[in-house]
Amino acid sequence: MHFYDSDGAEVGEFRNVGPYMVTQFGILMEHRPRTDAIPEERRPGVFYFDFRNKTLVGPIAPYSDFGDSSFNTWSQASRYTYGDLILLRGTSTSEGQYVSIVDLGSGQVVFDLDRTKVAGLRLKEAFLGDRYLYLTKSDQRSVVDYQTKEEVATDWALRPVFKLAEGWALLRVGHESENHSLMASGICINVYWTTCTRGQSVHPIANEYIAAGVGGGAYTGPWY
Repeated sequence: MHFYDSDGAEVGEFRNVGPYMVTQFGILMEHRPRTDAIPEERRPGVFYFDFRNKTLVGPIAPYSDFGDSSFNTWSQASRYTYGDLILLRGTSTSEGQYVSIVDLGSGQVVFDLDRTKVAGLRLKEAFLGDRYLYLTKSDQRSVVDYQTKEEVATDWALRPVFKLAEGWALLRVGHESENHSLMASGICINVYWTTCTRGQSVHPIANEYIAAGVGGGAYTGPWY
């Protein structure tokens, strides 16, 4: 995969590309597991090419759960992202389960649970919101502040699912186990950065709300 600037100059290359995911600000990629590639081009892990500063960083995660699928538009990746943050999760027991939050603005991992910690949690689902990670375990739910890595709640009644422009956020009420996505329940918001797909028209969806902060600032919660 080659990357070109607006003037036509090549600014990056990722050889032996396998599954990939396009986000709003860049693209996450893995090498294909082919044995005839040179070692550098089959190095395991998820790498990130940032469209804004034209740099490749990684690996930022040991592997992805992309499988053989590639996400060609950033709206397809919306269930994994919240603003500049992306939630990466691996569920393979052989390769080691993990949960990581990566800041796509800096390319840095800001939160990470390795295979030992994930196994102890008996984790079923993970959702990303503003500052918080919402976990569904086999026996309970919890909310973790990913900045302090501390559990702040043992349940939630509200969580943000998408960060919009100018202080707006899409909120979901309840504990529905749908994908972390605007499109999972058929909701369509044709405003700012989001797009309507599959011929949907704008319509309200039960238990989903949009909120803005006081005075036009960012919404500050409560987040759970």
